[in-house]
Amino acid sequence: MKIRRAIGFRSGLIILVAAFLGQACGDKTLQDYRNQQANADAHALAPAANTYTGMVTALGGGNSETGTALGNLAISLRVDEIPQPSSDNLGTEYRAALNGTVHYVGVDGLTGDATITNATYDSSSGQFSTTVGLTDDDNASYSMEIEGNIANGHMTGTIMVDSNVNFGGKIDLSTNSSQIASSQQLSTSDRGLELSAESGVFEGTLAGAPVSLTINDRDTSASQTFLQIFSPIHLLDVVVNDGNPISMGTGSGSTAQLDDETGQLKGHGVITVGGFQITAYLSCQAQYQGKIVNAWDCTFQNNHVLFTRNHAGSATNAAGVPANGTARPTPPKKPAPSKGHAKK
Repeated sequence: MKIRRAIGFRSGLIILVAAFLGQACGDKTLQDYRNQQANADAHALAPAANTYTGMVTALGGGNSETGTALGNLAISLRVDEIPQPSSDNLGTEYRAALNGTVHYVGVDGLTGDATITNATYDSSSGQFSTTVGLTDDDNASYSMEIEGNIANGHMTGTIMVDSNVNFGGKIDLSTNSSQIASSQQLSTSDRGLELSAESGVFEGTLAGAPVSLTINDRDTSASQTFLQIFSPIHLLDVVVNDGNPISMGTGSGSTAQLDDETGQLKGHGVITVGGFQITAYLSCQAQYQGKIVNAWDCTFQNNHVLFTRNHAGSATNAAGVPANGTARPTPPKKPAPSKGHAKK
């Protein structure tokens, strides 16, 4: 009898608890609660959803003075509800996400585009942040960080790559912005123009024979534009010519890039020797006269070479006065943009 009473008591308890939960839940299913939470999350993100446009200016350091116009920026944000399997794998639940795009416009039609996914926004404080992944030609990874505050249709903050303040930008954007940099402002501010100090033809000797080093800008992908503007990394077209030109930076299996902070230039390209394809490596250190590069101290295929500017690329001092007393040369003409993404 005791056993039966115990069993009967438990059964009654289970029925009472189930009835109580049914009344408390108001007949809502677990799926209903999941949808309700997704709607609440979407509602909290909704105030940030808009398109913000305006200028981005230099934080200072790098090649630009504080406040220099670096370009125009448009950040578009939207709230997406992303379907995903429920935690119990018995259904589908929705997750609210703040996604969007970043569009950059610089000098001479230079543009950059990147995708924003899973940005964070605090509706109570207005704090906003997102991280966009970037890669160079060697597939090395970089993080572009956009952080700031959104309030009353106005976004203020910073944009940096790998938290590098020296090359970072200050953003001041709004949903109805009149703060757009003119082409005249941008024509003298784009950091890529500083490459005229590094670009050109340099001459040296390799195993007693003449060899030249030619450096120019080149086309980049839309997302790599951000790497070139907001970091010290510049992707280049480099040719080493000892009678058999070796291209680095264009073509399959080749790359060349300059680190503006360290003055290091590195590249590699594929060459054919005796019917076999091998990879040739170049590693250089810039030699400066003032702010102008007048020589490259390089190692090429385990051989040391000192490349110096030829007459068509004579070095100048920081004041722009030719170091050898000749007229200052015109920098080599840079390739025209092929798809609007060429670095100028």
